[in-house]
Amino acid sequence: MSLLPNWKAQAAGNPLARARQVAMYLCRQLTDLSLPKIGLLFGSRDHTTVLHRESTTVHRLIKATGALFDQVTALLQSLRTS
Repeated sequence: MSLLPNWKAQAAGNPLARARQVAMYLCRQLTDLSLPKIGLLFGSRDHTTVLHRESTTVHRLIKATGALFDQVTALLQSLRTS
């Protein structure tokens, strides 16, 4: 059983969608990949979807949820130092 189809699911309210949004944010922070390339890697999302996730959704989640902010910050630091 593959998790990939669920990972690419369209529903924005599920935990997998939140994880995908954070992963897109991390890709933008940690790589030089273009928005279209990141969108392609995340299930053929349009580059505007990636931009929207980076500029609004993830920032709102981080601001609204202190625990998520702490987790994303720790993950960024860990990935940058490894």
